[in-house]
Amino acid sequence: MNGQKIGREIMNEKHMVTYLQAGLRPVSPRPEYVRDLRQRLMREKDAKASMSKPELVKFSLITVAGLLSGTVLLVFGFRAVMALLESRGVFQQIKEQMQQRRATRLNPVA
Repeated sequence: MNGQKIGREIMNEKHMVTYLQAGLRPVSPRPEYVRDLRQRLMREKDAKASMSKPELVKFSLITVAGLLSGTVLLVFGFRAVMALLESRGVFQQIKEQMQQRRATRLNPVA
């Protein structure tokens, strides 16, 4: 059922394209319009390509602030995970296991 609907839409689209091509003529824009448009686009491109000094300072400050806040978040996140593990006694268990392994290597049971 969907295939028939898609087929009809394609046929309608082809019919519409044919109809529009037969009824419409391509037009060329006036040379003054093209020249004016090109000049406006180039002005906008040049204005966006170069930052003024205050904008550059603002951009730099925001970048530094973002990097600094990201670093702070990572450090505090790492410290929070370490504190959580320490409160659960994970480090103490690891330390005891390492001591037991070391003791068995030094004094093997016969």
